[in-house]
Order: sequence, then C-alpha cells, then structure tokens
Amino acid sequence: MKILKDVYRNEEASPGFKAELRHRLDAESGSTISAAPRPFWRGPSLWIASAAGAAVALALVIAFVIVPAVTRDNAVIPDGSLGMLEVRITDAKNEPVVSAINVTFDNITVHRAGDGDSDGEWMLLAENLNKTVDLLQLSGVGNLLGEDEIRAGHYTQIRVGVAKVEVVIDSVLEEVDLELAGDAKMPSGEIKFVTPFEIEAGETTVIIIDFDISADKSVVFAGGKWLFRPTIKLDVTYPDE
Repeated sequence: MKILKDVYRNEEASPGFKAELRHRLDAESGSTISAAPRPFWRGPSLWIASAAGAAVALALVIAFVIVPAVTRDNAVIPDGSLGMLEVRITDAKNEPVVSAINVTFDNITVHRAGDGDSDGEWMLLAENLNKTVDLLQLSGVGNLLGEDEIRAGHYTQIRVGVAKVEVVIDSVLEEVDLELAGDAKMPSGEIKFVTPFEIEAGETTVIIIDFDISADKSVVFAGGKWLFRPTIKLDVTYPDE
C-alpha cells in the first residue's frame, strides 16, 4: 500500500497511470477496511429513546392495572367487587300541630221501643243546640249537651246531630269532614248509636258519648282535604251504679 502511494505521488507518472493507481488504492482500502456496526449503547440517541419508551409503558401499567386495585388502606380488591355507598341528610317530616277540635252539635233524638206490636217512636230530647265543644279541652264527664224528662221504658237508639267540625291546624282554622270509627255511624250528619238503655221512673240515666281521639292520628289529610276520624263509644250509667 505504501509503495502504491509513493508511486502515486511521483510527479513523472502520466495522468493515466496516476488514475489507475488511484483506482487501485481505493479498491485496496475498501477490501481491507470494514466498519463494524456500532452497538446501540454507543449511539446516545438510540438508547435514550428506548429508555423513554420503557418508562412510558411502565407508567401505563401502574395507572390502569395496579392503581384501580388498591384502596385507601392499600388493600388489593379484585376487579368487579366494589359497590357504591351514598350518605345523605334530610330533615324530619313535620307533622301538623292540632291545637283544637271544635264540634258543633245541633240536636239529640232517642228511640223508645214499642209495646206489643208497636214499632215504637222517636222522641226529640234537644233541638237547635248550636253548641260547640272543643274535644281537646274535655275531661271527666265532660259538658252537658242536653237533658229532658221523657217516658220511662226501654230505648234502642240515640242520635246526635252534628252541624260542623272545625280543626285548628298549625294555627289555621279548617272545616273538616267527620268520618266515624267504632260502633258509631254517621247517616245524614248524625252520630248514630244502636245501643239499648233503660229509663226508670223518678231516676236519672246518664249517657256519655266518649270521643277517643289522638290529635296527631285522628286528624288526617286524605283525598285533597282534611278529615276527622275519631273512635266514638257510648257509655250508659244508671242511678245505682
């Protein structure tokens, strides 16, 4: 190789000879010198890109696989075994405050049984009473609705007419419908009791109409209106009791 180079530098050589020598030098250099491939770590741009790709892949695995399976207590929970818990708050339902139940009574009639084949007769004990009683204020034997002297004998029924019922609900006066429970019936605005009792000559028989009520349960709102639903029973007391 050195001899060829020396010859090539000889100024006396012809141009053709020099060209031939140069061609041979180039051929000789290519056959004896071969560049070995450089490993990837010798090229910074290659290994930096590879490392960055591996880091991104690892971050994705942590985000989508490992993290969802870890709770706040670092306990691993299998996928598909989680449920939702909701905690809510509200206020208690306000029940209506009933401060008065005013019933206005109109009349009292009683039915005396007949003698023999007679069907008996209805007798008016009191009429045009127009007496209003607040049931929440009653105690003991209560208020006297009406009294009169009537024929002694056996009686089968008593009816008390009711003109209206008004209830004070949350400080507002409301007229309500009366619906009875228990033994009492309510035909044509009357409280009807089919309960036998006796009237003895010269003696006093006392009949007590007992309204068994609970203000928060007897006064209800149904069907778009207020209703008064008491349970009423009849107590009969004789002189010797």
